Amino acid sequence: MNTYFKILNDYTENLINEIDITCEKLVAFKTCCKEIEMINNNRLDFIIEIETVKSQIAEKLRNYDLEIKTDLGLIKEEIFNENFLFLLHVKEGFKLNLILVLSDWYLSDQCLAQFKQPYCKIKNYLQIENEYEKMERVNKCDLSFVLTMLLIEKISEKLDDHNSNGIIKASKNDLLKL
Repeated sequence: MNTYFKILNDYTENLINEIDITCEKLVAFKTCCKEIEMINNNRLDFIIEIETVKSQIAEKLRNYDLEIKTDLGLIKEEIFNENFLFLLHVKEGFKLNLILVLSDWYLSDQCLAQFKQPYCKIKNYLQIENEYEKMERVNKCDLSFVLTMLLIEKISEKLDDHNSNGIIKASKNDLLKL
């Protein structure tokens, strides 16, 4: 069980460190106080969301009779299968946006790697289709793949919302509604 909590702690700490480092870099190039304040507010919102989700997962782990697994991928899936967070670095022209995505399903390392390009190319759907072409052949019937593609569409819509705090919550049920 300690392995499960260690994985949860390591993952969330790494996510917070990535947010801190990225926000420090963004602030270093800003001169407008309003932009700096917005970056710092988003950073705080992200960290609060991560800590909230971490607490929910920890509570679930304490109260849930887990079948102890040894495969790291299966352990991560069991830990994060209802609350999975990841950070996107989305570049639009000369502007870099940070997006914290909370989904109610776990994205495998293979799916997540598609989002971890140097800068996610969410706005250019043709590029995304090309990036996923190889993956699609491998995972044609994989629900996680379908959900990931639908999530990309939702992220693209959210990027156009200038009042956004940079957090996207995506549930399987909402994404699969037609």
